[in-house]
Amino acid sequence: MHRRSRRVVVWAVVARLLVVVTLAELAIMLLFSRVRLEINPVGEALLDAGLLAIVSTPFVYLWIVLPYVAARDKAEEQVRQLALHDPLTGLPNRRLLEESLRQTIKARSRDKDYSAVILLDLDGFKPINDTFGHEAGDHVLCTVARRIRVVLRDSDVCARLGGDEFVVVLEKVGADEARAAGHALLVAEKIRLAVSLPMDHGGNRFSIGASIGLRLIGAGSADAGALLREADAAMYEAKNAGRSQVKLFASTP
Repeated sequence: MHRRSRRVVVWAVVARLLVVVTLAELAIMLLFSRVRLEINPVGEALLDAGLLAIVSTPFVYLWIVLPYVAARDKAEEQVRQLALHDPLTGLPNRRLLEESLRQTIKARSRDKDYSAVILLDLDGFKPINDTFGHEAGDHVLCTVARRIRVVLRDSDVCARLGGDEFVVVLEKVGADEARAAGHALLVAEKIRLAVSLPMDHGGNRFSIGASIGLRLIGAGSADAGALLREADAAMYEAKNAGRSQVKLFASTP
């Protein structure tokens, strides 16, 4: 939580605590004025303290403790969200992506299913950004992020690496390598087609493409960094072959 925000919350807690204690003490003093007690001053002070604790505790918990805890948890979640997600598109960033890839690699080492990592780079994005400005470029990136998510299942992950590069992790695309590759290529092609649809912003219509590299993840697959590099190599193969197409990484024997 930001220091200034925390200071504001602390002062709010102190103010509420003072209000609760003051009202509770006034109620106790009113009670003492109506009920005559045959006790010495020390006993009266102890009774006053006990009654103050009993009366004020529920209000302190409901009006002070719970709101403060909720505000703290919300602030911590916001910090975590910012640390693990791209601020523009809201997609996971590289840090969260690599953690997801590590979990996928570990899962594939325990079963016979294949997963896949897809890396795509937008074709024609830079001219849009340079000609129409960063606002238009940001609109394109957010639109691309939404279109990719529509194609995927809830179990799949879509992340933004930065710039105009996106990565998708497809979970469980098949137990047979050939079928897994076929299914992953089909999803990659759906992503390519979705990204290539025209988009409008500020009275202008933009058309972009996507060069896509695909790498299967099976038992014994390399670490997350190596998988991304190999998917990136397949993506550059797609660019060199004419752009706006999908290439499957083929490891050399």
